[in-house]
Amino acid sequence: MFQYSLSFLLLLAAFSSSLSASSKAAKLQLDRLDMNHISGLIHDGQPDACSLKFDVGADKKYIKSTVTTKNLRTGETIELTTLTLPKTIRRVIPGMRNTIVAAAANTSRMLAGHAGAVCANVAELYAQLPNLLYSQTNELGRSQVRYSTMYHTSILSAAQRLQHNASSVCTTSPEHELGIGMFMCLEDLAEHKTPSSTTIFSNSRTKRACMKGSARGCCGNYSGCCIYSHWFCWVHDALCDCCGSWWCGWQCKKGKGCK
Repeated sequence: MFQYSLSFLLLLAAFSSSLSASSKAAKLQLDRLDMNHISGLIHDGQPDACSLKFDVGADKKYIKSTVTTKNLRTGETIELTTLTLPKTIRRVIPGMRNTIVAAAANTSRMLAGHAGAVCANVAELYAQLPNLLYSQTNELGRSQVRYSTMYHTSILSAAQRLQHNASSVCTTSPEHELGIGMFMCLEDLAEHKTPSSTTIFSNSRTKRACMKGSARGCCGNYSGCCIYSHWFCWVHDALCDCCGSWWCGWQCKKGKGCK
């Protein structure tokens, strides 16, 4: 079964706390909720804005989820984000990062082709969707059917990064790589300004000053403040001087050129 990762819970908190004073709190209406289907609507009550309709369906092999935006002023609808996943109870979904980026590329094209129909409140509705859905689907427990719609927030965020030619589109969280947490893009944590974008919280929940992304113990190697650190990554960094990724496994090389 799944674990709720620290990064995922931080992200849910970030989506809630990032709402500005001028933002309207959205309401989520569930139309269907069972082990193989979830559907409903999320809106913020603005008559000239957009609403989102989400739909998840699972058969024996796959889970397909879609989020459609509707312009309440013009009536135009756009299937903005889609995601197809294998039906599995495993924490780690093979190729998840590539699946999210491919879906984001499709969404980026949709945004470019229908810019006038996508309202200004759409990104805000996507940002509120995970927290609202998480709180209203507890009876499903830990299920990829339940979580699949929550991944759409990462799809939209990654699509926006693609549109802005960001150097990093989606970096898989270390917890998902290790099989101990749900998938998420670490860039989402940074963009929503969780505490870990300016400070680091270890598993002992010790608050520290900004730690560099290249420092020993940071899960990854990049400029700026470290997004996620863990004692496991500190041990890895202490043992491996030459590593082409955040985790080298048996390919770890130690010292003096590492040839």
